[in-house]
Amino acid sequence: MELVEEGGYKFTIGYTTYNRKGLTIRRLNSLLAMDIPGNVEIIIVDNASSDGTFKAISDLTNGTKIKVYRNNENLGFSGNFVEVFRRAKGDYVMWSSDKDEVNLSGVQSLLDWIGSEKNPDIVVTGSCKELGMVGGCLSEDLNTKPSTSYGIAKDTLREFIVELNKSFSFTYKWIRIFNVYGEGQSKTSLMYLLDKAIKDKDKEFNMSGGRQLRDFLYIDDVARYIYA
Repeated sequence: MELVEEGGYKFTIGYTTYNRKGLTIRRLNSLLAMDIPGNVEIIIVDNASSDGTFKAISDLTNGTKIKVYRNNENLGFSGNFVEVFRRAKGDYVMWSSDKDEVNLSGVQSLLDWIGSEKNPDIVVTGSCKELGMVGGCLSEDLNTKPSTSYGIAKDTLREFIVELNKSFSFTYKWIRIFNVYGEGQSKTSLMYLLDKAIKDKDKEFNMSGGRQLRDFLYIDDVARYIYA
């Protein structure tokens, strides 16, 4: 990994974690195997874990480009994301959780695009999790009531972009995605298990009582809609 002088970063990828040592170590091993561009900073902020996460990831990243920080006290989910912004030294910052992969080619494309645009158009993918546990016919103007950490993170990002837009000139689209399925999906998800049962020609398929009604979108269709 190429090192740069302190403060010379164009882009920061900031990971947050709390009491997920095993998952964070797996993510770090993946990052350490990559050729990270010299103008990209990677930081991990541990939210006062009590399971040995900080020591484990500090030992693993010793002598590498990846920086590890630990909060003196647990700042809560949103507070730790704010701490990422406080610690980051890049001109631009991307939030990530310890479950997220990094697409380096995508990062480089983003940097090239940022450098070529004066008043950029920004497209951000949100999630149905921002709305919380609601049912029936939904609309874009519903008030958000996230009830999960993932939903809170997405809604916090949306609110941040709204505030940022008051100070900087750019246009943005917030695309709230519902129930995507396709290649790369979790092997515990409904659509993956259903598809597997069909391929295996299983006579039975175990699932819940079926009282929930959900719409599903194929991942290729989602990508095509966003690109359009």
